[in-house]
Amino acid sequence: MKDDLTLRQLIQLSFFILLIVFSLACSRHQYSQKISKKEGSYTLLGKIDGLDSGVLYLQHSDTAGHIIFDMPELDSTNIKSGFFLFKGKIASPEPRKIMVKNLEQGWKWTKFFILDTGITTAQLYADSMYSSVVIGNELQTQFATFNNKLFDLDTAYQKTAVVYRKEAKNTDSLDSQYTQAKYALILKEVKTYPASFVSAYLVKRNLDEQMPISYLEELYNSIDNKNNHYSNALLTFIKAKKQTQLNKPAPSFKIIDSKNRTLTNETFKGKYLLIDFWASWCAPCREQNPNLVKAYNKYARKGLEMISVSVDKNKQEWEDAVKHDSLTWIQACDLKGAESKIDKDFGFLTIPTNFLIDKEGKIIDRNLSDERIEKVLHGIFQ
Repeated sequence: MKDDLTLRQLIQLSFFILLIVFSLACSRHQYSQKISKKEGSYTLLGKIDGLDSGVLYLQHSDTAGHIIFDMPELDSTNIKSGFFLFKGKIASPEPRKIMVKNLEQGWKWTKFFILDTGITTAQLYADSMYSSVVIGNELQTQFATFNNKLFDLDTAYQKTAVVYRKEAKNTDSLDSQYTQAKYALILKEVKTYPASFVSAYLVKRNLDEQMPISYLEELYNSIDNKNNHYSNALLTFIKAKKQTQLNKPAPSFKIIDSKNRTLTNETFKGKYLLIDFWASWCAPCREQNPNLVKAYNKYARKGLEMISVSVDKNKQEWEDAVKHDSLTWIQACDLKGAESKIDKDFGFLTIPTNFLIDKEGKIIDRNLSDERIEKVLHGIFQ
């Protein structure tokens, strides 16, 4: 469902806001203070259909731009007769989600929205939190408008792709057209609002591995607001993408493995090295591990070295996964997650991701999975 409001929803939401403001003005409760825009203060109020009482949580980002899931870090508020109110301080605009815990179905949350100073309003639906509507500041309006355009583009692509598949047509050309249209949409947004925090956030949010370096650089150069996590992350990604191109020397790294050994590029000079990035909580990573085990057992004696670098933050969960999956080669994890230097230097967006490095230290392949692992390694060691 898109983020725009129907006339009926606007009328409903306006009524809800007036009712809340009236209730707050008359109540002796702690919420009975006047709602006004203050420097660094935000007010988020609204109604949730299908839930008269309970607790809502406001999920937010830390200073590095990562989403905080730990319950002690979440702002919370009580639902009263279906209405709710969050108030607090905010140093700068942030992407947020409103969450509610359903005892039968687990956590449910809204789409991301942009929270800023002043008043933001929300119409939530307990049985479909993702369909909830949030309106308020100019940044949220920009964010919602862009998402609507992207939604329309995605919908048109999916409809056409279904027809192509029914007619047994190759979708490569269609996929390429969609990708180029999406890239053009993002670039247009940045050039239209170069100083907007939202523009930088949208770029980071929509990054993909296939984006050409020239396109990424044009995006970065078009952003005026470079003093935020998202612009910095884009620049880091561009640098990493440049230094992880095929047939280029692999980025210099220095890691300490599970046996407390310090390892660098020089450690593996003269050998083929497969560096695999994974995590204990990543289902696709765990599914791929048996293929890595098979490849290591077959080719280690022929000169293959392997390093598994985990992006875990929980040491026990990492160690348990290593033991359970029988990963007998070099294991490393500094418990810094995505903030690990080697992760940033190799510049991947998803896991599992791996890089195959030759005897001269150059990257010769990446993202080997399933049958490709066997095919590529067989070609090297046959």
